[in-house]
Amino acid sequence: MSRLHESTGLGRIVNFIRRATRLLLTIGAVWIAVGTRAASAQPPSITSCTKITKPGFYQVDSDLFAEATPGGDCLVITAPNVVLNLNTHTISGNTDADGIHVKPTASGVFIEGEGATIEKFGEGIEIDAANALVDNFTVTANSDAGVLLNRAQRADISFFSATSNLNDGVRIARGAQNLLQSGTILDNGRYGVWIDGSSHNSVGNFDVESNGMGGIYIGCSLAGPGLPCIGKVPESNFNYVFSGIASVSNSVPQQYGIAIDLHDNYNPVVNVEASGNKPWDLFDVNPDCAGNSWFAEITLLNVQPSVCIK
Repeated sequence: MSRLHESTGLGRIVNFIRRATRLLLTIGAVWIAVGTRAASAQPPSITSCTKITKPGFYQVDSDLFAEATPGGDCLVITAPNVVLNLNTHTISGNTDADGIHVKPTASGVFIEGEGATIEKFGEGIEIDAANALVDNFTVTANSDAGVLLNRAQRADISFFSATSNLNDGVRIARGAQNLLQSGTILDNGRYGVWIDGSSHNSVGNFDVESNGMGGIYIGCSLAGPGLPCIGKVPESNFNYVFSGIASVSNSVPQQYGIAIDLHDNYNPVVNVEASGNKPWDLFDVNPDCAGNSWFAEITLLNVQPSVCIK
C-alpha cells in the first residue's frame, strides 16, 4: 500500500497551482471546442487506436489494443488544447511504440485517466510538448519507461502508478520545470524516477520503492551513479525532491534510495524517508555534496557522504 506523505505549505501551494492550471486548461479547451465546431451532447468517442489532430474533447469508450506495428503508437495527439478522458479503460499493446504519444505540437493537453491502465508498450506515455497535465492512471509492464517526458516543459504528472516497467518508472530527458507528484513507483527494472540532463524539475509526495537500481536518480548514466554517461549530456541542476519514501519494501533490491551524480548541482532533497537500500539510502557522488542540499530528512540509515546531511 502506498505511504505518501502530505506536503506542508509548499505542497498546498503546488496543489493549488495544479488545480488552477487544470481549470484554466479545461476552460480554454471548452472555448476552443465550441468556437471551432458545433457543440454536441457527448465528446467524440474513441474505440480504436487513432490520431487526434483537432483541439477539443475526446473520450475513450472501450479498451484499446495496438498491434505489433513498427512505430505504431496507439493514441497520438498532434493538436494543442486537447482534453482526453481515458474513462477507466485499458490501453494495451504488443509493440515497442507508445501507448499515448503527445507530440511537440500538442501543447496544453489534459489527459484524465480515471483509473486507466496503459501497458505492454515501449513507453506507456510519452510527452514531447509543453504544459501537459496527466493524472489518475497506471503505467505497467512497458519495455522501456512507464512515462517519458522527452524535452517536455511544465508538465504536471500526478496521482499515478508506474510499476514493473522494464527500465524506468518515469524518465525526464532534457526537460525543465516539470512536476511529478503523488506517484507510486514500484518494482521497475532500473530507476523509479530518472532525471537525465534536466533541470528545474520537482518530484514530491512520492512512494518510490524496490526499483532495481535506484529510487530517484539525478544523473546521466545508464549503469548507475559514478559510472560514465553515453555522449555529452547537460548537467541536471536545481531539481527539487521533497516529502516522500525511497525504500525497499520486498525482496527486490534497490541499490540507492536517492542518488545524485557527479557535477549535478543545487538539487535540494527535503523531508525524505529512506531505508533498506543497499549500499546507500542517500548517495551523492560529489565528495563535498557540491551545492546539493540534504536536510530535514525523516529516517535515514546509510548515507554517503555523511557530511551532506544538514
